[in-house]
Amino acid sequence: MRVAIVTTSGIDPLYRNWPEYALARGLVARGHEVTIYRYEPAGSPACGTIDGIGVRTARPGPLGSPDLRRQLDHDARPDVVHLWHIRNLLAYEGARYARRHGLPLVHTPNGPLHDDYLVADRDRPFEGRLRYDRLAFTVPDLLRRLAAERRPRHALRNYRIHAPLRAADRLIAISEHEARALRRYGIPAARIATIPQWVDVAYQDALPQEPAALDLPRPLLLYVGQLKYRKGFDVLAAAMPLVLRDFPTASFVFVGHSPLHRDALEASARASGVAGHLHLLGRPDPAELNRLYRAADALILPTRYEGFGLPPLEAMASGCPVITTDVPAVNELVRDGENGLLARYGDPASLAATIGRLLADPALRARLVAAGRETVTARYGGDRLVARIEAVYRECGDDRR
Repeated sequence: MRVAIVTTSGIDPLYRNWPEYALARGLVARGHEVTIYRYEPAGSPACGTIDGIGVRTARPGPLGSPDLRRQLDHDARPDVVHLWHIRNLLAYEGARYARRHGLPLVHTPNGPLHDDYLVADRDRPFEGRLRYDRLAFTVPDLLRRLAAERRPRHALRNYRIHAPLRAADRLIAISEHEARALRRYGIPAARIATIPQWVDVAYQDALPQEPAALDLPRPLLLYVGQLKYRKGFDVLAAAMPLVLRDFPTASFVFVGHSPLHRDALEASARASGVAGHLHLLGRPDPAELNRLYRAADALILPTRYEGFGLPPLEAMASGCPVITTDVPAVNELVRDGENGLLARYGDPASLAATIGRLLADPALRARLVAAGRETVTARYGGDRLVARIEAVYRECGDDRR
């Protein structure tokens, strides 16, 4: 089978668990031919091959992508087109190509509450009303939006990112929460398959297993992710002095690839008198990240929203217990007291108490580590989930015959 994946970034050799990259590797391993069409990063070549996956780049635009059109027309015709991400400006062009050639079309939105037309605040999507009435799936919807707001580019982008959802033969929801949201988009339940994401456990097991040699006082509490308010870095910053009351030597290590609100994090730590316990690292390579998980006493992810949430699975695979927020969709993969702990949404006191509960109970930590590893291997095995996506492709092809 020849598969065209049309996405935003989609492949990064330094992040093996990127969902499209993980899927593409799994499909190649099963004998399929895969090409990823993605946004053009600055200075990147237009074509190449990574791990047997063809990579093409294209510039997205508000009125289409001639780059993507040329690439698709030039390459061998795929058997299926798989779109990724709700805010993908290449998706409309990919959907048009699939329809023009009568090809099966699959779409993985990857978190509907990332949709800035649906939510008032992407950093805090659960704190406002979801505005399904503002979404433009059809040409009549587009005309209504043009009349309502008189911002042609904004309305056209609305239509171009949402129309492919209705055009797809199947949508792959990565959580039950997402499947419910897609039904509110007007997508029939029969066209939605719920298939979670996964991490490459075998790859992580092949990385160096010794813990990172950090010359820091313990306990060591690890934050992995962008410094965005959606990720809740500020909630952890506010919880730090509360944790330090009971665990005065604790170290808080923040790692990630976005310095967006670094100044705000550092200012918060200075204001509360805990700056000496804050340690900011850059983006680690996969081996170093695995070693950080193995060194940490816990991964702390005080998120306000995740489309899915891969760091908890990475931590579980590496023997690091997880503390996160009781919020969709991470509360589907982290079950409180069983394979991780859940704190209340946006509540530093609850987060600090949950951290304290874990640090004070070594037996609880051991249980969570064991159950976390079992969760990753039993429920989120890549081979089985790639096979389920492969089956979706075949079902779409059968429906079109």
